[in-house]
Amino acid sequence: MSRFPTQKEEVLQYLEDHGSITALDGFLKLFVIDLAGCIRDLRKVYIIEDEWIHKTNFYGRQIKYKKYIYKGKKKK
Repeated sequence: MSRFPTQKEEVLQYLEDHGSITALDGFLKLFVIDLAGCIRDLRKVYIIEDEWIHKTNFYGRQIKYKKYIYKGKKKK
């Protein structure tokens, strides 16, 4: 019987397939609530950088959120 992948495994697969992920991507596409926690754990083995994205919302308010960018596995 096969097992389902963990959330961390799904986040890693998404990063490998798409190169980056945001909290909104994590929630809408993977149903991951604590993306930052998954990223924190994955950073123990993988190089994952982040950058702040700045946008204006519907009401004209400036918002920012992080985009996590996959750079590969750490060298030993």
